[in-house]
Amino acid sequence: MKKTVLIAVASLALLTGCSSTDEPAASEPNVPPATADGNGLKSQGLDGPERSDRGNLIAEVGKATGYSIDGTQIVDFVVTSIVVDPVCTGETAVPPENGHFVVVNMEVSTAPELADDKNPYFMPDNFDVIAANGTNMNGIPYTTAAGSCLPSNEMITMTMGPGEKAAGSVVLDVPTPSGTLILDDFADNENWEFEYPTATAAA
Repeated sequence: MKKTVLIAVASLALLTGCSSTDEPAASEPNVPPATADGNGLKSQGLDGPERSDRGNLIAEVGKATGYSIDGTQIVDFVVTSIVVDPVCTGETAVPPENGHFVVVNMEVSTAPELADDKNPYFMPDNFDVIAANGTNMNGIPYTTAAGSCLPSNEMITMTMGPGEKAAGSVVLDVPTPSGTLILDDFADNENWEFEYPTATAAA
């Protein structure tokens, strides 16, 4: 009798192990989590946002970007267009001193939490310029001529504090009609690169 019971138990174990009705446990999806990493609406890869050889974020005209601190979005902005050699409409407009005007049109908003940053302000007009051959511009792109190209009420504010919004233009006086503009966050949180001219630019 004992032998018959053991055989029955063994047979049941074999049938249970071979059953096709058992389903494997569900595994976690292999998808990176969404994070507030300061790159706005730009899509992210597994290695993070795309950067240049200079270590700056590569930004695009028309795509929102910005930066966050400790998971809180602090600054959001979008460059809506970059115009090379625009028609100046300022009453005292004069030709560029360095060769070409480049107008950067942008919209910016800052969060109240910017007040907690080490430098609690954002400078949307703080651009450096690199020529198409990779050479840094000598001198500065903020000439008297650049300041005269557009009416003052079209120029974006130079410095923004916490909880503010602004929209306007930055005029740069540059030596070459193509190259790279680097928006340098004065607080050293992030830098962004924009190539110019762009497909969306219009004179």
